[in-house]
Amino acid sequence: MLKSLLELIIETVVGKIIFFVVSVLLIIWSFGLDEGRKDELHKQEVKQNEASFVSEEERKRRDKEYDNLLKIHQLKA
Repeated sequence: MLKSLLELIIETVVGKIIFFVVSVLLIIWSFGLDEGRKDELHKQEVKQNEASFVSEEERKRRDKEYDNLLKIHQLKA
């Protein structure tokens, strides 16, 4: 009786420890996945910023061309 009670307690404690360890590992793994998603989002954001930077340069160039054309038109008038 005492032996089976002791075995039951040991099995329960070991089972709870295993459950706790597995739970902690799953939580750590899920945070790792979240960090991976953040890295991907950051990479996409950087690409979008680079694309907007290029388009901003293009916009500045076009603004400069427009200003030059406006000056030429004003000089003709």
